[in-house]
Amino acid sequence: MKANEYRKQAQQKQVTQSLALPSGAVFLMRLAPIQQWTTTGLLPASLAAKMQLVAQADKAQANEIVLKHYTEKDFVDSQNMGRRMLEYCCLEPKIFIEKPGEPDRGPADDELSPEDILPEDFEAIMRWIWSGGEQGESLAEFRNESGQSVKPRHNGSPIRKKAKRALRNRRS
Repeated sequence: MKANEYRKQAQQKQVTQSLALPSGAVFLMRLAPIQQWTTTGLLPASLAAKMQLVAQADKAQANEIVLKHYTEKDFVDSQNMGRRMLEYCCLEPKIFIEKPGEPDRGPADDELSPEDILPEDFEAIMRWIWSGGEQGESLAEFRNESGQSVKPRHNGSPIRKKAKRALRNRRS
C-alpha cells in the first residue's frame, strides 16, 4: 500500500467531534495522536504526564501544578506542542500559524489565525485539545442529581450518588 493510499484510508476512519464554543461557533475537531507523538519522542513523556494533570485540574489547581512542576524547557516544549496540536486538531475551520523563516502568506479563506479566535473560544479549544477531547472541566467536575457541582475525590475518581439515574439519562 502506498503512503498516500494509507493516509486517505486512515483519514476516512478518523473520529471527529463537533465542539460548541462559548461564542456559539462550532468547530470540527479530531483528537491528537498523543501516543504516537510520545512514542516517537515528538512529545516528551514527562511533559505529556504534566500536561494531562493540568488539563484535568480546575484553573486554580492547574496554575499551581504549572508553577510547581514545569521547568523552563517544559514551557517551551508545551508551547511548541500546543501549536502543533492546535493545527492538527482543528479540522474546520483550519488553523494557520506563521512559521518562522517562511514567507508571510497569511491565512487562506478557510483558515483562521489564533489571533482571529475570541479569547474565550481559544481557551475552550485548547482545554479540549489538552484534555484529550473533553470540554472544559468535565474531567474534573461532575454534577449530582440536583445539578450541583461535585468535585472529584482526592484520588481523582468522581463521587456519584445516583449512578442508576445517570445511566438512565444517557439512554434517553
